[in-house]
Amino acid sequence: MIKAYINAIDARLTIHNNPNCDSAQIRINQDQRTVLINTDSLSRELRRFRKNDYRFVAETGMNDIWLILDFQDGEFENALAHYLKRLVGKGLESAGSWDVQVHC
Repeated sequence: MIKAYINAIDARLTIHNNPNCDSAQIRINQDQRTVLINTDSLSRELRRFRKNDYRFVAETGMNDIWLILDFQDGEFENALAHYLKRLVGKGLESAGSWDVQVHC
């Protein structure tokens, strides 16, 4: 399982390969959108991202999202985080110039 943070307005993806990382725990607060994606929710959540159901605008609570990706396969989870970043970036001016960091 990994946690990934997408801030669409700042064009930033941060991946936490250790889901218990103190930084990831501290940064997730109750006001932020958090989406769990696993084998049960993958199709539904991919559809939601493709249809832009998660809107991103320069407004608190609407500019970012935390992803909890749980497939017991770190390589797939990282690839999925990058794919979701690409879906979010479609139509945004910053789509080609994202800052991608692997924190832990």
